[in-house]
Amino acid sequence: MTVSNINLLPAEKDTVIKQPKKAPKYNIVISKMLYTWDNKPIAQIVSNSEQSFLQESVKYSKIQMWESIIFVLFILSVITLFLIRSVDKPIRIISTCLEESNPQVLERLKVETTEFGYIAVLIDQFFQQREELKQEVEERTKAEQRARDIIDKAPFGVHFYDLNSENQLVFTGANLAADFILAVDNQRFIGKTIEEIIPNFIGTEIPDAFRKAAKAGERYDSDKVDFDNNGVHEIFEVHAFQIAPNSIAVFFRDITKCKQAEEAMRASEGKITKS
Repeated sequence: MTVSNINLLPAEKDTVIKQPKKAPKYNIVISKMLYTWDNKPIAQIVSNSEQSFLQESVKYSKIQMWESIIFVLFILSVITLFLIRSVDKPIRIISTCLEESNPQVLERLKVETTEFGYIAVLIDQFFQQREELKQEVEERTKAEQRARDIIDKAPFGVHFYDLNSENQLVFTGANLAADFILAVDNQRFIGKTIEEIIPNFIGTEIPDAFRKAAKAGERYDSDKVDFDNNGVHEIFEVHAFQIAPNSIAVFFRDITKCKQAEEAMRASEGKITKS
């Protein structure tokens, strides 16, 4: 509804023009002053129009606002559910797998064509490789133990040396037969150099030959190595060879009696020849 009023104003010089009253909330008020040729106000036109569409627009805007809020909440709910299913659940499965070291919990996740499915496949492969490596280590440990048992029960002695950065051969271990043959506990020599263990090797070719065996893999063999064992002169058959870079094994056996028998036989043959 529109209401228009024309207010005639007195033409006094000090006439004060009244401003239209503030319109109601949904009304539109238009005010227009009329002037004479000498720029004096003579009338005021006021149009007050009640606009119902403004009220409807405000109501509609409120409805749209609530619809937008509901729509946003719905989208957020969908995103949350999606994240729970697509991110949180796979992460929980992977965490459980790693905490319990149980790759079986990944079976359903591995078939998914997502990044988490790919990660699950990689984790499963890791567990498989770890199990294979574990079995390989166990088998190798058993093989090494069997080799150690064979060496310990062998009728010859074995010494192990490592060549350090100062070109010294350092004793690292021995078999049980070495203790019996040399009548000494070889464990007390661990960490000592070959010259400290066997001083009568100093000035001979043996230390350098053993170093060549450790460095370059040059095998050393001799059937006449003199050894002073607590004042007793003994003769050993020695074989040294590389078992790993800068590491050697020295196999030896006491052939003193064999050499003495050979010398006795040669002496006996010499006497027969002279007679």
